Amino acid sequence: MIGKMAGQSTDASGIDQKYTTIAPEQGLEEVNQLLEEAQAVMTSEEDKQNKWKKENERRRHNYVPLIFKLLEHMGKKGMLEELLEDAVQKKKEKVEAEKAKNDKKNEQDT
Repeated sequence: MIGKMAGQSTDASGIDQKYTTIAPEQGLEEVNQLLEEAQAVMTSEEDKQNKWKKENERRRHNYVPLIFKLLEHMGKKGMLEELLEDAVQKKKEKVEAEKAKNDKKNEQDT
């Protein structure tokens, strides 16, 4: 394609250089095509920056007060005891299943 360099280089600002300068003899269609490609790259980079910004905001947010309030409300409604009992039961089942699996494996090894 006219306008693209064979190799990709980086200028002093660290930006990849994909396009050469536009020569006067290039046709209008080629210039418009190069412009559309450059705009697509810019739009893609802007979208990527916005996505990173949103992810960083979520990562930096302190969710601890929210979790404490949630637990407090669940405690007032009596939901925590039920959840705790369910968790204990599931853990017991998991431990028993793991123990049975290990016992079966030990029997096969001997």
